[in-house]
Amino acid sequence: MMRFNEASREVPLNEILEKFSAQIQRVSGTDNPVIRGMAPPELAEADHMIFLSDKSHLEQALKGKSKVWVLPKAFAEHESLQPLKENALQLLVSSNPKLAMADIAKSYFRSEAHLQPVGTSKIHSSASIDETAEIGEDVTVGPFAVIGRNCKIGNGSFIGAHVVIEPGAQIGPQCRIHPQVFVGHDCILDEGCEIKPQAVIGGEGFGYATDPQKMEHHRITHFGRVRMGKRVHVGSGTTIDRGTFEDSVIADDVKIDNLCHFGHNIQIGKGSIITGGVVVAGSVKIGAACVLGGGTLIAGHLEIADQVHLGGFSGVTKSIEKSGAYGGYPIQPLKDYLRTQSSLPSLPQMRKSLAKLNDKIFGDS
Repeated sequence: MMRFNEASREVPLNEILEKFSAQIQRVSGTDNPVIRGMAPPELAEADHMIFLSDKSHLEQALKGKSKVWVLPKAFAEHESLQPLKENALQLLVSSNPKLAMADIAKSYFRSEAHLQPVGTSKIHSSASIDETAEIGEDVTVGPFAVIGRNCKIGNGSFIGAHVVIEPGAQIGPQCRIHPQVFVGHDCILDEGCEIKPQAVIGGEGFGYATDPQKMEHHRITHFGRVRMGKRVHVGSGTTIDRGTFEDSVIADDVKIDNLCHFGHNIQIGKGSIITGGVVVAGSVKIGAACVLGGGTLIAGHLEIADQVHLGGFSGVTKSIEKSGAYGGYPIQPLKDYLRTQSSLPSLPQMRKSLAKLNDKIFGDS
C-alpha cells in the first residue's frame, strides 16, 4: 500500500469528531470505525479519511474505498451520495475541509521522528554551546550545531545538525530550526517559528558606499536585526537580511516558501503568505494578509497595502495603495492584466489588420 501518512496511528472516528466538533459534524452513519490515516480520494483504503473540497473530488472519491468522507455542507445532498448513505458511509460536513484536514493531520498523523535526538542525549556531544548560552527545558540540539555566547533557546525547541546561532540571538519556545540554518547575531525568533534547512536569518544586507574617484566600494555596517513574530514559517534556501539601522520585521503567522529573498529593513505584516522564488528589495513594507505569487519581484522602498494579492511573476515598481488583486509588469489590476494577456496571441494579426486598414484609408500618402 502507498504510504500517505507519516505516523502510524489508529484513532476511533468518534474521538476525532469530539476533538474537532467545531470543524466537522456527522450527517450520516452511526459506526465508530478506526481511522489509520488520510489519502487522496481515488487511492484511499477503507480505513482512510478523505477530504473533498470541490465537486470534481466526488467522482474521484467514488473510485476509492474510503468509508469516511469530509466535504462541504453544500455537497452533502448531492444525488450521487444518496445510495452510499445507506451503505455504511460516514459522511461528515465542514465549512472548510482543507483546514480540517490540516488540523486533524497535525494532531494525529504527523510524525516528529525527524525531530528526535541523534543518539542517547538530547544535546549531542559534538554540539558547540557557549557556557553563557541559556538552554531551556526539553531542548534538542543536533550534531555539530553551534550556539554562541549569550544566546537564549526557549523550552521545547529543536536545533538541527550544523545549525549556527550567532551570539546574542534568541530562539523562542517550541521553535523548529532545521539542519544547516544560520541565525545572525542578536536576531529574535518568537514562539513556534519553523525555519527550514539552509535558510539564512539575519545575514548582513547588501549595502556599499562607492568612492567614485577610485571606483572602490566600501561595505556599510548593518546595526539592525531580524525580529520575527510567532508561528512564522521560513522555507529552505530563503534569506532575510538584517536591517541597516532599524530592524527587519516579520510579523506573526507569516508563511514564506522556499528560495525567497528579502533585503534589509523589510517589514511584512501579519498573516501574509509569500510563495516560492519571490525577491523583495530593501526597505519594502508589505501589509497584513497579503499573498505574493511565485516569482514576483518588488523594487526597493515601496509600500504594499494590506490584503493585496499579486499574481505569479508580477513586477512591482511602484507602491500599491489599495487592497485587491494585481498582476503583470508593469503591475495593474488583475482583471486588466488577464485581458492584456489574453490579447497577446492576437497582436500579430491585429498589426496586420491595422496595416491593411491604414493602407485602405490613407493609401500611399
